[in-house]
Amino acid sequence: GDFAFAGCEALNGILMKKNLNFIGESAFAGCKVLEQIKFDADTVKDKDGNDVFTTNLVKIEANAFADCVKLKLIDFGSTKEDWDSVEKGKDWNKNVGTELLEGEAFEIKCFEKK
Repeated sequence: GDFAFAGCEALNGILMKKNLNFIGESAFAGCKVLEQIKFDADTVKDKDGNDVFTTNLVKIEANAFADCVKLKLIDFGSTKEDWDSVEKGKDWNKNVGTELLEGEAFEIKCFEKK
């Protein structure tokens, strides 16, 4: 929900369960040591028998990860097309990764569509 873990100082990694539909407003805002988020995904077969990864996430509310200054990876667990279809609120990633070490960069990792 909204502000669920905002300002949590001990949270350095999160595993988001596959049945998660949305991330509330400022849910993780100000989690200064949060480094990575991994989304759990379902594996299903497409019409050609290939593995397809899906997640139920449809919305990330405003400021959900704002000021997570050490966040360097969101491992989405699905395709870039699925990531792009997730509605993202204003400033959902404001100041994300601004205190990473030199040579590090914030990244969103997605599976390539086959």
